[in-house]
Amino acid sequence: FGFKSFADKTEVQFSPGVTAIVGPNGCGKSNIVDAVKWVLGEQGAKSLRGKQMQDVIFSGTQHRHPLSLAEVSLYVDNSDKRLPIDYNEVVISRRLYRSGESEYLINKNPCRLRDIVELFLDTGIGSRAYSLIEQGMIGAILSADTGERRRLFDEAAGIQKYKVRKKNALQKLTITEDHLVRINDLIAEVEKRVNALKRQVGKARRFLRLKTTVKEAEIRLAHQRFLRDAHAYAEAHQQKIKLDQKLATLQTQQTQLEARLEQQHAHLLELRHQLSQAQTSRDKRAHEINQLERQQALDRERLTHFTDRTEQDQREIAALESKLTSIETRKTQLLADLNQATQELDQIKKEITTHQTEKTELETAVAQAKQRVEQAKAQQLQAVHRQAQHQNEHQNLQKQLERLKAERSRLSTEIERLEHDKIECTNCLKNHRDRREHLEAEYEHIQEKLNRLNHDLQTAKNRLNALRQHKNEVYTEWKTAHSRHEILQNLKDNYEGYQPGVKSLLTEDHGISGIIGTVGDVLTVDPAYEHAWEVALADLLQVVVTETDAAMEAALHYLNRRQCGRVMFISLERARRFAQHQPPPPDTGLTIAAGVAQTIDPRFQDVLTLLLGEVVFTVNLAEALQQAETTRNGWKYIAQSGEMADSTGRVSGGFGNQTDGGILQRNRQLRRLNTQITELEDQLYQLEIDEEQQAETVENLRLEREQTQNDSRQVERQIATARGEESKWELELSKIHHRQENWIQQQQQIDTQRAELQLKLEQLETALTHFASHFAEVEAEVIEAEAQFQTIRTERDERLAALNQLEVQHVRAESHRHVLEKDLHRLQRAKKETREKINRYQREIEEAGQKTKQLHIAIRELTEQISQRMRQHALATAEVNQLQEQVASAQGQVKTMEQQLSAWRREASEVQQQDHALDIEQTQYKAKMDAAIDYIWRTYRLELKEMAGEMEPAFDPAALEQEIAAAQEKLAKMGAVNETAPQEYEEEHKRLEFLTTQRQDLLDARQQLDDTVNQINRKAQEMFTATFADVNAKFQQVFAQLFPGGEANLQLEAGVDPLEADVQIFARPFGKRLQEMTLLSGGERAMTAIALLFAIYLVKPSPFCILDEVDAPLDDANIHRFTAMLKDFAQETQFIIITHNKETMMVCDRLFGVTMEEAGVSKMISVELKN
Repeated sequence: FGFKSFADKTEVQFSPGVTAIVGPNGCGKSNIVDAVKWVLGEQGAKSLRGKQMQDVIFSGTQHRHPLSLAEVSLYVDNSDKRLPIDYNEVVISRRLYRSGESEYLINKNPCRLRDIVELFLDTGIGSRAYSLIEQGMIGAILSADTGERRRLFDEAAGIQKYKVRKKNALQKLTITEDHLVRINDLIAEVEKRVNALKRQVGKARRFLRLKTTVKEAEIRLAHQRFLRDAHAYAEAHQQKIKLDQKLATLQTQQTQLEARLEQQHAHLLELRHQLSQAQTSRDKRAHEINQLERQQALDRERLTHFTDRTEQDQREIAALESKLTSIETRKTQLLADLNQATQELDQIKKEITTHQTEKTELETAVAQAKQRVEQAKAQQLQAVHRQAQHQNEHQNLQKQLERLKAERSRLSTEIERLEHDKIECTNCLKNHRDRREHLEAEYEHIQEKLNRLNHDLQTAKNRLNALRQHKNEVYTEWKTAHSRHEILQNLKDNYEGYQPGVKSLLTEDHGISGIIGTVGDVLTVDPAYEHAWEVALADLLQVVVTETDAAMEAALHYLNRRQCGRVMFISLERARRFAQHQPPPPDTGLTIAAGVAQTIDPRFQDVLTLLLGEVVFTVNLAEALQQAETTRNGWKYIAQSGEMADSTGRVSGGFGNQTDGGILQRNRQLRRLNTQITELEDQLYQLEIDEEQQAETVENLRLEREQTQNDSRQVERQIATARGEESKWELELSKIHHRQENWIQQQQQIDTQRAELQLKLEQLETALTHFASHFAEVEAEVIEAEAQFQTIRTERDERLAALNQLEVQHVRAESHRHVLEKDLHRLQRAKKETREKINRYQREIEEAGQKTKQLHIAIRELTEQISQRMRQHALATAEVNQLQEQVASAQGQVKTMEQQLSAWRREASEVQQQDHALDIEQTQYKAKMDAAIDYIWRTYRLELKEMAGEMEPAFDPAALEQEIAAAQEKLAKMGAVNETAPQEYEEEHKRLEFLTTQRQDLLDARQQLDDTVNQINRKAQEMFTATFADVNAKFQQVFAQLFPGGEANLQLEAGVDPLEADVQIFARPFGKRLQEMTLLSGGERAMTAIALLFAIYLVKPSPFCILDEVDAPLDDANIHRFTAMLKDFAQETQFIIITHNKETMMVCDRLFGVTMEEAGVSKMISVELKN
């Protein structure tokens, strides 16, 4: 239903025997073959003669709409249980919708395409099996590409299902090999990870204890800062309440004024509306005046038009009356000419009647003479045909005698050649045995090489895994340093730890040029004196350095304007001036701070001299105290450990907030991390090179192993091929012996045929002598009949010429009279039309007079209306002027009120800005509180708000920060620590045990798959070899029947596995040498393919066979042989053949005719020929 041209539901029931499908080209016969291929699972749209699969759905005609689906069902009788399914009748169905969706069904149950293909495997049935043979497949079976031919043999041998199983097994084997490679790599990696995790477990536990200490301290510190920010937030909230009250008062005043303003706007809107109405009324009167004036002018133009038209109509009437007189004169002349033409036409008709009577009598005589000539020629042709038949038969008999003689000579030669072939065949058999033994020895050598490569490959993989482990460790170290560097660089870029004013000045875009940075940014110190430098400089590390005094003043102005906080500045200009007046250092031999200070630029040296001009570094506190007491010159003495003493007797020491000192430490760590990251990147680069080289070594070994494995499989196939060749040559010896006996029998048959043909030749020579005398008598009778026929035909032609001349005169006279009649009718119409025009012009003159009077009256009325509208327009203009004055007054009042409202709004805006500033301040405090809450929650998953009762009432934040710093320093010294090492160790250990078990399962599975493939190969090779030998024997037998005296043979490609080898066909019709199939004629190729097909059916018949015009290239003799063999095979197989050949139709039991009574729609008609 809906398949291609079969738009209506069509049921075709094929009976046993031979059924033919016939019909003209293009009616849809081959669509039946396509339907069978399609329902059996054909997936190629091109094979179904389409571009896409939806092309098989009925696409509509001029009178029918397209259908939305195509469906085909194939009913198969399975009472013999040939199909592996427990049903006596099997129904295969396929549906395709125009959307592209498709359905497959077996006995109306949904299934997969694979289920249908597997159901028919090795039965000879399928979309590409030998049960469906099209004309194009004849060429494919015999072409150089042997794929189609090989598929037929596989189907006949019943090894398709084995090939499918082998393909699936090889796919699983490939997957198993891939899984083994991956799981071996995984096991190696997991083993290394387990060993590494063992070492990390102890370090992780120490790390977690320190982390707990940091956690408790950070929670206490965060809670104190949270309470401080909460108090500040509450104060800001109280200020915001006062501002909100003031803002509410201003908004109330605005609302009241806006209400009065809205009333004034409404009054102004009403005045503007009245003004608009007055203007509209004034404009309306002006428009009406304009309309009336235009109408008055139009009426005056129409009055002039009607006067001119009356004068024109009077002139037209005079011209038409003159034309009527001329028409009457011409009419009288035409009536006279018409009477004369009618008389001449009657005379010609009488003469034509007389000549037609004479012509009829002569036509009868000519027909009788012609019949006599044809009868005489038919007798002559029959005699010639019989004589030619005898002569052709005589020549054929002579040719057959010559052919039989040559064939007997050829058979003698062939028998001698077979004896020579038998010797060569024996030698070849010995050579293949020797080759098989050599290949088996080579196979053992390859296996030894394969074992050695497996060991080398494993060693190389171990080396590669060690390199990758080392690279990962270096990468982890680099990643840790890189992360630390990013954190410190981010702190430096954001100026964390700096005063708000410094941060604002150095991070925001203020457009001030000449700002260089802070003292902490330009200073580099010896790590041994780092703590001493922190004490010496303290807050001076945040001093901002500028190029000039002008840049410093601009920065101060910016800070005052923005109220960002206080900042200490020093310019390079001031530093140079002040450094010149710095007092000289004491001559103590100690380290002067300004002398050992180092900067990133020599220009900054004066800055450090100015800031550190009175600072001396000592080794320890005792030396600092001694120098301060002895010199008493106002200098400061600072020990390396950070204690400071001055000449006033003051001494300071201890550790406090490290914020300022952290700037120098942070800069030093950034420089150290830059160097470390560069060294680690160089090390990673070298490790990557080593890894690539080792990976290349592993890959080379793997490729060499794969090549060796391929060589092993190739040698295995060659061994199998060699064994197949041994069997082939043994079979060939048997064939040679069989041929010798066959050709000796053919020699005896040829001697008998030659004696029979010689007797027939003598009988034909006697018959030819008798036909020569009879032919002369028939030829004389033909000459006499032709002479009589020529005389009568000449007389008839003369009469016919005279009659034709009279008919020409009749046509001319008839045409002349017709022209005169047309002219007369035309004059009568012209007279009538002229009279009608005169009457019409007279009516138009009367109507124009009436309309002229009406227009005079209308013009007077319009003049009066215009005067009235002018008076109304003047009154409307006065009203508009009065309203415009009222609108201007109201607009002035609105402007005054809007100015007052704008002033109040500006005041409210200022209050809102103050309120917004408090909002920002509250948001900042809230952000700090939320940040503390979020940090504690994100880091430790604890709620800071709910811990108020658990905290200590008071503690020293500085001491707590020092405790945190000490713990964090210990954590930093530990480096990267895997905190989850204990849990990961347990997980990885279990994973290693699981992977080891899996690897053993895969090894067992691989061995089972190898055994399965070998078993399939042995079974399939046995089945194919046996089937091939049977088909070859049947092919030789059938070919000899279709080509008497000819011979054919099938051979497998030498040196190739029989399951993969190409099947080669050698065919030699009688009298021709053994040659390539491409050199055979079309008919010979078709008969050779049919012979192969029937040979397969003799070995493994298919339940049915569909042949699509395979008999098209065959001549009558080959058609006879083909149909005879078709009847023989029909006892076992149901044949459906599409044909145009009548000889083929005659042997069929039933005919199906395909027609197209409706254009584009195929219809089936059946005929039982047995009845």
